[in-house]
Amino acid sequence: MPLEIIVLIIVSALIVWAAISDWRTRRVPRTASYLLLLTAEFWLFAHGQYWEALFVGLATIRPAKKPWMLLCEVSGILLIAAREFSPQTIFLVAAVLIVQLLFDHKVWGGGDAQVATALVAIIPEWSFFVLLTLIYMVVVIVLSIRRFGLHGWFNRLKSIIAKFRKPIEEDPDKIQMPWVVLSATCTLIYVWVYPGFLSSLVSH
Repeated sequence: MPLEIIVLIIVSALIVWAAISDWRTRRVPRTASYLLLLTAEFWLFAHGQYWEALFVGLATIRPAKKPWMLLCEVSGILLIAAREFSPQTIFLVAAVLIVQLLFDHKVWGGGDAQVATALVAIIPEWSFFVLLTLIYMVVVIVLSIRRFGLHGWFNRLKSIIAKFRKPIEEDPDKIQMPWVVLSATCTLIYVWVYPGFLSSLVSH
């Protein structure tokens, strides 16, 4: 149990560091994101989840090329089958692949994607991912409506959906939002305040 608490303290410190930088400069320090990924790898190895650690590492270091992307997807499916369709494994694979999809489509930067991958590896809970996603969506919608108006936001949403599978282009109207700040807030609440992940560790 002390190991879990020590790891969560380290994760909290790193995510706060990344969030402060993201708020001030809109950039996530590479050192912070890499240390979070290393912590996630250590966490998985410490719990005997060697294949999960390999999958996370494979997805993180992969180049943006279709053969490698396909390898990640296939390895994720094989991992789920090997773990006999464990809900936790399904969550990990799905969440990591979603993060990589958002990175490939330039919704997130590299630092954002690394932080997100580390968090879903360390906190493999659907409720955490849903909480983070809902807060992110609400903030994006509010900021978008504030900037473009309700009608403009709706038209922009239709345009984004229509272009989702087309070649990626730079978006000059993209909402610049410190995603890591939101993720840090959710992580600290979920781990230290909300009676979920930490309390489940203590109860065991």
